[in-house]
Amino acid sequence: MSFHVRTAKLEDAEGIGDVQFRTWHTAYRGIMPDTLLDEIRVEDYIQRKKDQLINPTGVWFVAESAGEIVGFSCGGDTREDEISDFDGELYAMYVQQESQGLGVGRALFKAVAEVLAAEGRNSIAVWTLEDNPSKRFYEKLGGRQVAMKPETYGGEILIKVAYGWDNINDLLI
Repeated sequence: MSFHVRTAKLEDAEGIGDVQFRTWHTAYRGIMPDTLLDEIRVEDYIQRKKDQLINPTGVWFVAESAGEIVGFSCGGDTREDEISDFDGELYAMYVQQESQGLGVGRALFKAVAEVLAAEGRNSIAVWTLEDNPSKRFYEKLGGRQVAMKPETYGGEILIKVAYGWDNINDLLI
């Protein structure tokens, strides 16, 4: 599969929302409460992405293959005290299941890291669920666990872990 990464536009909200909706259902089934996942509607994700892209916080990228959005990433300033030692944050990154393991995630993460580094940031962190098998992706990229915290999803408390890179340039290779 060939793909390319580009800056996201407002018109991409539907594709981005669809990717996040589908990846939540495939990645988090058995981790998050089924009732929460079953209540989520793709229309809600699409509207949320439209709202976020009208006045975007940070930078947003999409990965496209054959004209279809297969993944997205976004990042910017660090938002939470637990990772305040890092001056950049990958807010979200989702790649549809069929496109995982093909370099899409690495390219999307690198796109965010490149912009943050160009803006003068030196380090970066990302949050993920402790039970998310995709956390190995961050470990393979050299991220080290730097924080943990509980968060409630659908009435159930889950643990989030943060991975950090002290040198953002390590992700630009």
